[in-house]
Amino acid sequence: GAVNLLTAHKAKGLEFETVFVLSCQDDIWANKKIPSKISLPINLPVEPAGDTEDDQLRLFYVALTRAKRFLYITSYKTKEDGKDSQKLRFLITQDDEEKILKNEVLKNIYFNTDFDPYETTPETHEVLTASWLNYHTPPFIGPEKDLLKTLLDDYKMPVTHLNNFLNIKKGGPQFFLEQNLLRFPQAKTVSGSYGSAIHSTLEKITLEIKKGNKPTLEEILNWFTNFLRRERLSQKDFNEYNERGVEALTIFWKNKKDSFNKEDISEFNFKDQGVVVGEAQLSGKIDKIINTDRNIIEVHDYKTGKPVEEWSGKDDYEKTKLYEYEKQLLFYKILVENSREFGNKKEVERGVLEFVEPKKSNGKIIDLELKLDKEKTDKLKKIIEIVYKKIMNLDFPNTNNYSQDLKGIQQFENDLIEGKI
Repeated sequence: GAVNLLTAHKAKGLEFETVFVLSCQDDIWANKKIPSKISLPINLPVEPAGDTEDDQLRLFYVALTRAKRFLYITSYKTKEDGKDSQKLRFLITQDDEEKILKNEVLKNIYFNTDFDPYETTPETHEVLTASWLNYHTPPFIGPEKDLLKTLLDDYKMPVTHLNNFLNIKKGGPQFFLEQNLLRFPQAKTVSGSYGSAIHSTLEKITLEIKKGNKPTLEEILNWFTNFLRRERLSQKDFNEYNERGVEALTIFWKNKKDSFNKEDISEFNFKDQGVVVGEAQLSGKIDKIINTDRNIIEVHDYKTGKPVEEWSGKDDYEKTKLYEYEKQLLFYKILVENSREFGNKKEVERGVLEFVEPKKSNGKIIDLELKLDKEKTDKLKKIIEIVYKKIMNLDFPNTNNYSQDLKGIQQFENDLIEGKI
């Protein structure tokens, strides 16, 4: 459980969950040593091992690739003597070197067409950030909205984006802009990895049953463990969540194995189903679709975490979560009834949340059902059209004046419908 302090040479062949590469400065990782005063014969083009830039780059690469999950690269602006510390050349492209001299890298990031390229010298940390962005995006000079509009080409809104835009507790429109449009980097949470492994396991069960193979509990648990292992968790997190998932799936399969049917549709993707509400183009994926009779469909969504038996909720956190779950099931109804595959042929009257994990008090598996009525569906359609239009117009209203609770979210929605914001 201790922290290992190693040189890059010593780290060869090893792996760690988290690695900090310290002091990424040019004079440390790419130091050009004073050449030897003893010259070799001209017919022996030999260089001392480790002295070439290629050798140094390979060593730096070794340091970076020791990390299995988290990698931190650190640097500093000034040396102990107060002099500026030169940036590590391995993190800067040759093209960037020329741009940095004119400060064009920073100009591209801030989209400032009035920027004076000779006014200031960029800070070391800004240079590192700028060059990293240039690896992933082409240079762009112009109004910020012109860049953002390119991200909306062929945009189709799923329910997650809608909820993010409306949930002012998380940040509302600003949260949507950062997470769903700009896609700011964000590490996947351990609970998110766990949920992904559970969903993949349940999808695998449905696919096997469609083939006429009813899996054994041992097969199901092995699938789950393998799916969880692919999430590259730390050993501690893997052990904890693997144990939790094995226990949950054992109870779930015991109670629900007879509810799986080969006619059920698993993980149906509506991306190319041409779902449109007004001008809003929608997409999404439904965990399970069940044909209850010729014309009626049920939509089911699997949930991990603490099961809930009532739609009322105990506190504001739970009420907000259930409010979003209700919106999710209503959104699924809209997807199905306006899709190329099911539209004008099927009607969705009911949605079901299937909680995979049992209730701790009695070990019971909970299905939370919801009647999807027309009035709530029509209201959601209005909200969808308004939010989609705001997204396409890059109109992200300030929500700071709303209370950070469910009441504030509902007021924000009503103001959108009434055109007050």
